[in-house]
Formats: sequence, C-alpha cells, structure tokens
Amino acid sequence: EVDGIHYTFKTTDAYPGYDGTATVNTENRTSGTLTNVVIPEIVEYDSDDDGVVDKKYVVTEVASEAFGKNGTTNSPVVSVFIPKTVKSIGAHVFRGCPNLETVTIEARGYNPSTGEDYTAEVKLSNAEFYQCYKLTSVDMSKSNVVETNNYCFHYCSELHTVLFSKNIKKINSSFRNNGKLTTISSIETLTSIDGGFYGSKISGDIKLPNLTHFEGQAFRGTNITSVDLSGSSITALPSYAFAECYSLTSAIIPNEISSIGSNAFQNCSKLTSVNITDNLKTVGGSAFEGCSALVGVVVPNSLTSIGDKGFYGANVSGDLVLNNVTYIGESALRGTKITSVDISSCTNLTEIKAYAFAHNGNLTTVKLPDTSTAFREGAFNSCSGLTSININRNVTVIENSAFWGPKFGGDLVFDTIVTFGTHALRETNITSLVILNGTIKGENGAADKVLTSLNTNASLYGCTKLEILVLPETVTTAGSNTFTNCNSLKYIVASENFTSISSKPAKADIIIRGTDTTALQNTWTGYTVAPFSEFDPATAGTKTIYYGAVNATDSTTTFVEFDAFDKEFSSWDATTNTETTYAPIFEAQGYSTNDEKNAIATGFSITKASLDAYKSLIGGEVNFGIVIFNPKYLSDGSFFTTNEDGAILNASGGFLMVDIGTEYSNCALSVQGFNSGNSGIELVFAGFAYTDDITNADIFQKEYVGTEQTPVSSPMVSKVTRSEGTLYTTTIASVCTPVEITTGKDGLGEYTA
Repeated sequence: EVDGIHYTFKTTDAYPGYDGTATVNTENRTSGTLTNVVIPEIVEYDSDDDGVVDKKYVVTEVASEAFGKNGTTNSPVVSVFIPKTVKSIGAHVFRGCPNLETVTIEARGYNPSTGEDYTAEVKLSNAEFYQCYKLTSVDMSKSNVVETNNYCFHYCSELHTVLFSKNIKKINSSFRNNGKLTTISSIETLTSIDGGFYGSKISGDIKLPNLTHFEGQAFRGTNITSVDLSGSSITALPSYAFAECYSLTSAIIPNEISSIGSNAFQNCSKLTSVNITDNLKTVGGSAFEGCSALVGVVVPNSLTSIGDKGFYGANVSGDLVLNNVTYIGESALRGTKITSVDISSCTNLTEIKAYAFAHNGNLTTVKLPDTSTAFREGAFNSCSGLTSININRNVTVIENSAFWGPKFGGDLVFDTIVTFGTHALRETNITSLVILNGTIKGENGAADKVLTSLNTNASLYGCTKLEILVLPETVTTAGSNTFTNCNSLKYIVASENFTSISSKPAKADIIIRGTDTTALQNTWTGYTVAPFSEFDPATAGTKTIYYGAVNATDSTTTFVEFDAFDKEFSSWDATTNTETTYAPIFEAQGYSTNDEKNAIATGFSITKASLDAYKSLIGGEVNFGIVIFNPKYLSDGSFFTTNEDGAILNASGGFLMVDIGTEYSNCALSVQGFNSGNSGIELVFAGFAYTDDITNADIFQKEYVGTEQTPVSSPMVSKVTRSEGTLYTTTIASVCTPVEITTGKDGLGEYTA
C-alpha cells in the first residue's frame, strides 16, 4: 500500500531508470479507504523502512476488479484519476461502485524514461462501470482509449457526459439505460459500432465516415438530428439502428447499402429525407414504419424483398415498379402515398400478404404477376381509388377484407377458390364472379381444402354492379349480408344444395348445376329456380348462363363484346355436370392502310368448332362484321372478300356485314375498302352477335384507325366512354361523319389496293 492505494510490483528493465512496473491490484476492493483516488504515474517506495525512498515503479496497469466486482460492493470511492502511463485496464474495474461520481482517464502508454507518448491502444473491458448508479461523467479526451466493450456503462443512470479519446475506434454495446446521457465528444474516428448508445439521449449531428462495421441498435431512441454515413464502407444497416429517433430529420447512407435491417428507421416521425439508390435489395420488417414525414422517397426497382410493415405508414410516393421482388410482407406498403404498383414481372411472387397495400388512398392501378395465387387478409383494404387491377384465374385464396374498398370492375373468373373470406370483394364494381371449382386435393395424406361457404359476413356486400355469380358445387352456404345491396344481380349458378342463406339478393334467378330443384325452390321461395339445361333464350324468362364470351341483355337480342371472341369460353353439361372448354372463336389479323390510294384492308380468322358451340350456347346465329362509317360513299361494289368458303358480303346504309355460311371450315376473311370521293373513310374493326334486327345492334368496337400511341380523331369520341379493358360502344346510326385516314397499322401482309 502506498498512500492508501494497493499495488503489485514487478521487476523489469522495460523502463530504464526505474525498478519496474506497478499494477493497481484487487486488494483495493476489500481494504481501500480512499474516496478520491488519484493513481500516480510513478510509485515511490521505501522498501526497507529506513525513511529513504529506494524503489520507483511506473504504473502501467489497473487490474480487473481493482475497485469493483461482479456483485455488491461497499467501495467508498467517489472519484478516480488514471494516469497517462497506464497501458492496460482490466474488466469490472469499477463495477458496482455505489458512490463513484467522476472518472478521468488519461491512459495512453506514456514512457517516462523516453518521453514517448501514445504508445498503447487502451481498451475498456466488459462491464467496466456497470451499475455505477451515481456516475455522472467520464473524461477520456486525453487518453488513447480506442475501444469500449460490452456493458461498459450499462445502467449508469446518472451519467450525462462522456468525452471520448480523439482516437476512439470501436464502441460495442457499451451504453444502455443511460437516460441522462446527453453529451459525447466527436466520434468521427469510429470504425466499428455495435449496440452503441441505445437508450441514451445524445443529440446533434452524427458523422461516421470511417465506419467499416455496423451492428446492433447503435442509436436507437437517441435525440440525434441527422446522420451522415457517406464515405463509410458498410453495405448494410442493422436492425433498429436508428429506430425511435424522434428528432432525426435526415439520413445519408452509402450508395453501397444493399440491405436495410428490420426497424432500422421505425417511428422516425420527423425524418424527411433519406437517400435510397438502386443498389438496395432488401428492406427489413418495419424498417421505415411510421416515417410519415418522408418527402420524395421512391421505392427502388432493385428490391427483392420488403419485410412485414417495411414501409407501413411511410410517406413514400410515386409509381412503384418492381421486377425482381420475391417477397412483399404483411402491411409492407400499407398507408403510403404510392399511386400505382407494377409487379407483373415478379414471377416468383405468389401472394402481395395481409394488408400489404392497404389504406393507400392514392393507389389507382395495380399490375400483378400471373403467378399470384393468394390475397391475404386486407391486402388491398381501403384502397378507395383503386380502379384497375389484373386478378388472374389461378388465385385460390381471397381472405377477409382483401378487396374491401377498391372500386375496380370487370368480370372475375377463377378456376379454383378454397378460401373466400368476410368482406372479400365488398363494395367493388365487378360485374360477374365465376368460381369453377371449390376443392384442392390434399397432398401426402393432408385433408382436402374445400370452399363450402361465402364465409360469415358481407363477402359481396354492396357490389351494386354484380350481375352474374357462378359458384362451385361445394358451396352450400352464404353468410349474413353477403348479397346486401347487390341490386343488379340477375343470375346465381349454384349447387342444388345451396340452401343455407342468411340473406338473399333483392332479385336473381337461381340456376342449379344439377337437376333436383326441390330444396332450392323451398329455400328460394319467390325466386325463379330451374336446372341449367332448361334455359332457352327464345322463351325463358332468363338466359342460359355461360362465361368468357357473352353479355346477355334482353330476351330477343344477345350482344357479344368483340373482345370476348378471342378468349376461351366454357359451358356445362347439365346431365353430367361436366365443363367443356372451347378455344377462342375469333383471331384478328389487324388492318393496313395505303395513304396514296386511300386503301384499307382488314382480316380475321374463325375457328368453326368453337363457333358452332357458341351458337348452340346462345340459341341463335352469330354474324361477324366490318363497319365502314361513311354511308355516303359506301356501295356493294366498293368491297369484296378474298374468302372462297361460304361467306357472303352485304353492304347497306353505311354498314358492311360478313355472314358466315352454314357450310364452311376454319376460314380467313379479308376485306378492302376504297375511297370513292374526296372525303376519307374510316374503317372500324368490330365484332358482334345477334338474333334480331341488325339495325338495332350495338357495335362493340375493337379499335379504330391510327396508331396505338396517336389514334386518329373520330366523330364517335363524344359518344363513347372508355375504361381499362372495356371496348368502345356506339350505335351505328349515330356515327356518319367521314374521317380522313392518315396512318394505320400493318397487319395483313398481303392485300390488293
């Protein structure tokens, strides 16, 4: 013991002029009495007690647990000074010292023999000041402490100031529950941080240009205002790195960042800017959740994965195009400001998960991959502006509220659905819903997945434009409010056991896919109930129901959209309950124009087997036509056909019709038009079917003359409403103004002008 401090001496010639080195030893922990410990650079010692100093030792080390220990201690130490000669500081040196308030560390390996300074890189080992509840400040500004290790300052609840060495390189998980820590010196020299300042209240602007290693919750919950990592060589941000930094306004991350960990910026509610480049591949769960102040941040095309809640509530905007993503997690883009989504190229993506795009009021258009098979709960819930989305027929699962809120319309056809949840398509604008099969066979002994019900509540509530509903035979139940406000529903095709109905539509004819109508007639009292095979379009009060090719209107005229002819369609055999699928009837071959001669040519081919089946389905003849909107110059002699297989041309009143004769095989037709005067003519390529007077027929226009990018202006524009995937519609008699042809598409390959 020298001046109240206990040492262990070691004889060495490492320091010429001195007898050796001194280590502050562990005896201080049990027998120390000093409150203010000032460790000297040199210990002078009277070895023979003759009153004359005869030994001198350089203090180079503070041993582990010198003043503290792993457990309770009654050490009276209030303050400590560690001199510049110290090269090594052990673990737990001050751990659990209940009275320690201030510490000054100048340890840097100073050599008193030579005057050489900063000869040692000093490290603070594990739990150095752990649970020093009264510790307020640590000054290492004159030291060469390059590293603080795990738990070093944990639970130092009164600690408010830490001044680091100017050469600090590594901070491990050193600070936790340091709620009063507000002041640190510059840490720009750091090359590694792991855990760092989690839970402290340090503030200001952080710059780390030399960082090579970044792990843990380094700045979670701090009061920093900005972070600049430019110049660093890190390629990933760790989980919770800046989570709950409520004062953080900007973050600059290296362009090489390919991964942002889960919760990295979670709830940084004042964060307005963060640079995200096309090098970013993965965004972890909740990485930007709650970043509501972000401005101008666009999700990059390079992403392959967005974790659960990755951008939940973040103010990201614009058109989202992703070509390589394989995972979009639950609520991943919920509540953002994106306007469109195109993931159609992401063929490895099979399901967009629960609430993935929910509550996106600005979202209008979604393009999905053909591989999509499942829409989990609330996937597009409350996307009130969504009017365009492609939902393929391979989907098997539509969970609760998946599409409650969007206003997209059109016809939905599914090969197999085994889950159809509450509010699944509530308040959409769909016009028909066809579910062909309700069973997926279980594999390896697993039970079959079977759709037996339109779930418990409101799955089709408020679908005011729904006209046709085709259900698989497995469905026998519809829950409460399933059909509430489905006021346009005309036909329901269902099993003869579709008898458990909590609420019925206001009107609909019930067509069963079997022959026994007894149960349904008892359940559906007041409704027209009949088997599929009994419906004759000419006499019945309802139409034969089929899908994929027809829109039925009244009992005398059946109109078909041209667009539907180039798709497969199906029918049922009522006696065997089997489905037959037919190839497309019609294949358009395009059209051409010759500007010098004002010539027009167009063509199409027809599959006889499909056409015959189709004619049988609608109970009437089918005619295809080409319409010339220029009655003044139209005459029988102006047009002719190259077909030699039973087709007849009729031309009258501005309308050219091609009748398909009864004796024909698969055929191709080509028609050419000529301008008979100075005014131009307009060719519209159209298809229609009818069983009544053609003068009342509506034409469903395929396309009009011009290029796809710049179509020629037409007098029918003011008469026509267009929506995505829907054809133009007009009445023949209402369009008669000539339009000069200026350009067109090249489609036939051969024609004679």
